[in-house]
Amino acid sequence: MSTLQYFWDLASINAEARNKAAVSLIKALYQFQEQYEEDNKDNWDEYLKDTSVERLEVLCSPDVLYALKRLIRGLPSSRDSARQGFSVALTELLSMLSFITISDVLTLLEKVTEITNGMKAQEEK
Repeated sequence: MSTLQYFWDLASINAEARNKAAVSLIKALYQFQEQYEEDNKDNWDEYLKDTSVERLEVLCSPDVLYALKRLIRGLPSSRDSARQGFSVALTELLSMLSFITISDVLTLLEKVTEITNGMKAQEEK
């Protein structure tokens, strides 16, 4: 199954489907990240010294970075049960990625929830 389907299932009204999607997504992301770290182990310590939120683009595999941003964007969702599914998956992802700080998450959350002029009323809520 494509990891994109997991994001849809995270918003399911069915709690079992949400939990299954969260577990499957985290397993897939763990494998992506593990392979990415193995491929980039030569420069890993150098990347970890950086404290800017931009370092996540280097430390995270592209799939993991996409998932991190999408999970954070899903937290304020208005879809039924989406907040529960996305928060569970985000919590598990953050526990897996020890190099991500609370400050990183809050910075990303501020970026994705920033109100812009082109937003619809529902999006602003």
